[in-house]
Amino acid sequence: MVIVMTMLMAIFLVACSSKGDLDGTYTYKEDGASMTITISGDKGRMKIQAGDDNVALNLALNNIDFTIDRESKTFNFAGREDSQLYYSVSGTSLTVRGGGFGSVTLKKE
Repeated sequence: MVIVMTMLMAIFLVACSSKGDLDGTYTYKEDGASMTITISGDKGRMKIQAGDDNVALNLALNNIDFTIDRESKTFNFAGREDSQLYYSVSGTSLTVRGGGFGSVTLKKE
C-alpha cells in the first residue's frame, strides 16, 4: 500500500510540474524583426513585429491569442482551425515551426 501511494504521489507531482514547464516569456530578435511568446498555463499570446516597421503587418500579428495542446505539442490559434504551430522545448529554448515561416527558436527571459 505504501509503494502504491508513493507511486501515485510521484505521478501527481510530475503531472502538475509538467503543465508549468512552458510558463514564461520567450523572445526572438534578429535584423530588426522580433517575436515574443508569453505562456501561462494552457494559454498564450504571440506578438510579431516586422523589421521594416510595416504597420499593417504589425497590427495583423500583434497579440494573437492561442491555446496549448500539450499532447500534440501544438499552439492552436482561436478562430483559425487550420492554423497551428508545433513546439518543442529544450532547456530555456522554445522552438516553434509551421505557419509558413519555417522554424524559429526563442529564448526564455
